[in-house]
Amino acid sequence: MTDRIRLTVKGDAELLAALAAHEEYIKAEVLATGWVLEVASAAGDVDLNGHMATVTLVRV
Repeated sequence: MTDRIRLTVKGDAELLAALAAHEEYIKAEVLATGWVLEVASAAGDVDLNGHMATVTLVRV
């Protein structure tokens, strides 16, 4: 059995647009059943290729 996750990413608009463009691929790779993309007003916790983001994973 494989665990699945719900993924939340907070980042800038450019990062979220790139993630949204590849949504199905990313969800399949990380075994996500769903995700939420939110524009963050401040820098987050993770540097994703020069874009700061906050990433939260929840087992479902």
